[in-house]
Amino acid sequence: MVVRSHTVRRLCAGLLLVLTGWGSAGLAQAGEVVVSFQEPLRYADIGFGAVTRERNLKTLQDHMAAWGARLPAAQRLEIEVLDVDLAGIEQPVGREPFVRVLNGKVDSPRATLRWTLRQGASVLASGRDELGDLGYAHRLALGDRLQPLYYDRRMLDEWLQSRVVERSAAGAAAR
Repeated sequence: MVVRSHTVRRLCAGLLLVLTGWGSAGLAQAGEVVVSFQEPLRYADIGFGAVTRERNLKTLQDHMAAWGARLPAAQRLEIEVLDVDLAGIEQPVGREPFVRVLNGKVDSPRATLRWTLRQGASVLASGRDELGDLGYAHRLALGDRLQPLYYDRRMLDEWLQSRVVERSAAGAAAR
């Protein structure tokens, strides 16, 4: 079967329009996530050099901010990060950025969060949670483990799903 190039172009253009439409519809319904880091210089381990510390904070900030796509439009999740202990142990080898070594033993990711889920002026849920993933290195890695802070971001995603997304859906249904 021979397919002409203009037919392929037309099919690709149609697929692009469909995907673009779906993407913009998802963005229109996105909620908002606001993240603040409380005294990051006092965190157990966010990185020891200034460059590494800033890079890690930005990675976590961007990752959590993207969660807004999983919330209904009227909802706002406010997160105060009180402490972080990243997976692995940072080894100051050469100049920054330093190397982070993961051994799967006593170097598991941990974080302490204070959070509030709002819908308009109403508080749907709030809490202070201490997160941890002691078996982080022994669980199946379903994503790209070479991405920065993979295990830390996975721990945060699991917390979001179990503590926030389910409450978010219940709050949206109550509208």
